[in-house]
Amino acid sequence: MNKPNKLFYIIGFILLVLLFLMSTTDLFFQERDVPVYAISVIVDDTTDDFWLNYKKGMDQAAGEFNVDISFVTLYDNSNEQNFQQTELIRREIEDGAQALVIAAADSQKLAESLNEMVLDVPVIAIQTSLPYQELDSSVLPDDSEMGQMLADEISECQSRDEHVYILALQLTQDGLKERCHQLERALTEAGFQVSLLTGEEPGIIETLVQQVTERQEKCVMVGLDAGSLLDTASCVEAYYGNYLVSVYGFGYNAQILSMVESEKINGTVISDDYVMGYQSIEKAVACLNMPGVPASGRLNTYLVTKDLMYEDELSRILFPIS
Repeated sequence: MNKPNKLFYIIGFILLVLLFLMSTTDLFFQERDVPVYAISVIVDDTTDDFWLNYKKGMDQAAGEFNVDISFVTLYDNSNEQNFQQTELIRREIEDGAQALVIAAADSQKLAESLNEMVLDVPVIAIQTSLPYQELDSSVLPDDSEMGQMLADEISECQSRDEHVYILALQLTQDGLKERCHQLERALTEAGFQVSLLTGEEPGIIETLVQQVTERQEKCVMVGLDAGSLLDTASCVEAYYGNYLVSVYGFGYNAQILSMVESEKINGTVISDDYVMGYQSIEKAVACLNMPGVPASGRLNTYLVTKDLMYEDELSRILFPIS
């Protein structure tokens, strides 16, 4: 074998050895150590039925930012929801949560509980404001705009002779209070007679629906949140009151959207839960990595009716593919 050929084989052998070492070891290139962030999301409900689109956005962000998410719901609907959330927060921190994303069941009480605790992790508020003095960021609906948007829709579509009943099983969230205040103010200014019914007693919505149906009262009922809206629409349907009662509200899930499509619900006002899910995780990771406070986010507001629900923008929000 002549000298040039020997040199060629030697160089080829050396290259093969180097390629083998590069592919099986970190001799030349150190692998980047990508951190995994442990973030706990603690919501104000016992079921994730109303949180499906939020979870889709949350999971999208988790994949992009390398986050391990613990999604936690309450374990019952008792009057001890604030105690439950406080205990869940303690448990999640003990289990290693590096940041908390919280939808408060009771804004004021939870803020008081958090202020009494010594938390060394970022806290992000979603769904409703949280007057916690160490709050790092928030991603919230514009509740005032939501209330005004629904008031405008009712004013355009309903007669001023129709009494408007605003229904809420609970009114413990600051966001719901703001939404209710704006809705009630705008409807009153538009010439409607408005009544607010709230309470945790079983059957409060069913009793009202039964009463207005029996006395043949043509009226408007508004569920102030998704749970109240679904309860109201279901009771109106059960008592054959759809020809008397126009049903409106806030929020959505698959059942609510089905009732909008069948015109058992006249309209509902929503924000983009998918974006809320994505941004809440994005902001939590930013709090863990960057100095300063990430800007709080306000979500856009949308009216959903049978005629609007399959338009491009709303369809993307209501039926996300991810």
